[in-house]
Amino acid sequence: MFGQIGTVELLLIFVVILLVFGPHQIPRLARKLARYYREFSRLRDNLFSQFNDLDFDDKPTGPPPHVRDMHALNEAQEKHHDEPEDPA
Repeated sequence: MFGQIGTVELLLIFVVILLVFGPHQIPRLARKLARYYREFSRLRDNLFSQFNDLDFDDKPTGPPPHVRDMHALNEAQEKHHDEPEDPA
């Protein structure tokens, strides 16, 4: 079954790696893999900590201030545009 790797399978994988990379490249390859795994773990932990720092309990009270300002500006422009002009 998939997901169950036994001793024979691990030995076969190791032999294939030994044949492909050679005995001198295996330690360097192992160090590289360990470095990539540490970096991946650090990034994963950083992402989880940022996600956990988010506060989902706060409900938004309305649009952000810059959107409210733009809305007020648009209303003022529409109001000014709707006023009749003085012919004088």
